[in-house]
Amino acid sequence: KGAILIPGTQLDNGGLDNAPGGFRYFGPDGAFTFEMVVKLDLMPKESPYIALDLLTMEGDGADRVFNFRIEKDGFLVFVPLPHCGASGGAIATIPPKGPHAINTSDWFHVAVTYNGNGGVTNNVKLFWTRIGSGVAAANHIGSGSLSNDLNGVLGDLAIGNEARQFFQNTEAEPFPGCIDEVRISGVARRPDDFFFVAPEDRLRETQAEASPAAPTSQPRFRLALANVLVDSVEKEV
Repeated sequence: KGAILIPGTQLDNGGLDNAPGGFRYFGPDGAFTFEMVVKLDLMPKESPYIALDLLTMEGDGADRVFNFRIEKDGFLVFVPLPHCGASGGAIATIPPKGPHAINTSDWFHVAVTYNGNGGVTNNVKLFWTRIGSGVAAANHIGSGSLSNDLNGVLGDLAIGNEARQFFQNTEAEPFPGCIDEVRISGVARRPDDFFFVAPEDRLRETQAEASPAAPTSQPRFRLALANVLVDSVEKEV
């Protein structure tokens, strides 16, 4: 149900995986960064599909690893799936206003990082930054946690959709727009070390992350339950 880019000539629905053997999607210590630039053709809430997938490693069997995507309600999420060896994840509201407000006319840099410290609070970070906003570092919009490193199971790697098929659901989470410059790194990149930042501005000394007990200048995020919907019908909380 839409475009899909895979590292192969055809989809391998069934027991086979389209990720090449030995494909690495994290570093020696488990850390990773997934980043790309995107441009939407329509706002997430207007998408006729389940979600707007960015980068996924799904599968048709015991090979569902992760999903990095935009939800129709305007959230950016990183979801560890059942066979990745980890639980948790991260979710953040994409800015609806301000210099990085989501729209259908600008390109945006989107990223998720994991620092390899399984079980530590806020070891996953989400970023959403408007290209051309003049900033020299990515815009941090939220954090989350993974209980463990991803275990290296291979699945069906895809850009712009899910490479997964089951009854009445065939590659059903297409991204309605353009995706470019996708990069997977084996480190948790700093906000000033993404590819949209000019190289001369990336040459900074690595700053050690603050321990959980140390003061931090990062923004505090609050999460609240706004409503509950069952089959798209709002229910009383």
